[in-house]
Amino acid sequence: MRILIYGRFSSHHFAIRNVITSICQGLNDTYDFSEDEIIVLSNKANESAFMEMKNLKIDTVDIAPDNAMKNQLYTLFMLPKYIKQNKIDVVIFPQITFYYWKKCKTIFYLHELIEFTVKNQKSLSLFLRKFFYKRAAKISDRIITVSEYSKNDIHRLLKYSLEKISVLYDGRDESLVPQNRIESSDCIRNTFPVLGDMKNFILYVGYLTHPQKNLLFVLRNIPEILQNRDLNFVLVGPNGKDSELIHAEIEKQNSLLDRKRIFAIGTVDKELLPKFYSAAEAFVFVSQYEGFGMPVLEAMSCGCPVITSNVSSLPEVACGCAELISPSDFDAFKEKLNKILTEGRKEASFYEEPLKKYTWKNHVNGLISIISKL
Repeated sequence: MRILIYGRFSSHHFAIRNVITSICQGLNDTYDFSEDEIIVLSNKANESAFMEMKNLKIDTVDIAPDNAMKNQLYTLFMLPKYIKQNKIDVVIFPQITFYYWKKCKTIFYLHELIEFTVKNQKSLSLFLRKFFYKRAAKISDRIITVSEYSKNDIHRLLKYSLEKISVLYDGRDESLVPQNRIESSDCIRNTFPVLGDMKNFILYVGYLTHPQKNLLFVLRNIPEILQNRDLNFVLVGPNGKDSELIHAEIEKQNSLLDRKRIFAIGTVDKELLPKFYSAAEAFVFVSQYEGFGMPVLEAMSCGCPVITSNVSSLPEVACGCAELISPSDFDAFKEKLNKILTEGRKEASFYEEPLKKYTWKNHVNGLISIISKL
């Protein structure tokens, strides 16, 4: 059997890159290749991400990863020819893509259906995504998603059989573990001069995106807590849709505070993330919608107390280890955040058992089982 993984990803989709490379690495290390072959088709510029996976055949397309139009046209018109010419038996799409034809057995990953809930795209993009989500459901032999919440969304919104939807949780980064809080704080202050005078802080990690991440709600309700408790609020992550609204709100709130207490510092190096999670007094992630919510797991992995939303997949991912609120309830937000700050951190063992199921080994074993039953 010849299996194709369509492994293209753009430079700014860090989460998708991690999903694709983790799946491919797991298959490279685990799959029985005695009778089957796995091919990864990606953009030439991303070839290095797969170079250590010696059991996989890596094929490339010479299209810039960030040229969305050319990549989508290739997917629509050239990929079906590639599948036919290479006699592919199973094609796996680790992310949603604009694919129409059914040329072999097909597995689609649908991480979430946010477009049906939150208007986060321009009208044409929104229309196309909804169209191809429905098309993916029609031609898929199996759909894989990352939470029971998303599974039910797919069944309800795409009218796809529950029996053909598998939940495979994403794996957390197991290198994220609690670190010495004092040393972590010192490292952060030394690395980021803008944070040089900072003592204690509350943390957010993720895209600066509106409205999905609900950051305007947070920014408008957190200043009182920051000033009363002499804290700062640090936002880590790249700009996303309508990020200018978020930056404007940061500037506005800082102007109303006794001093600058809110800092958006952009993307940080991967090795610095556990230091931020370990040093923070609390982690805030009260999105309007998430198909999964990896930052919640990352914070918990480092022992950081979490306040998150009681909607979409977030209660499921939090596993009873976080404070939950409605993403529009400002009174509950202040109450729960103050509670976390007063009680302080729990022992690392508090999070150990809930985190065990979130491994790429479990995910890949589940995927191999699905492939074997097609």
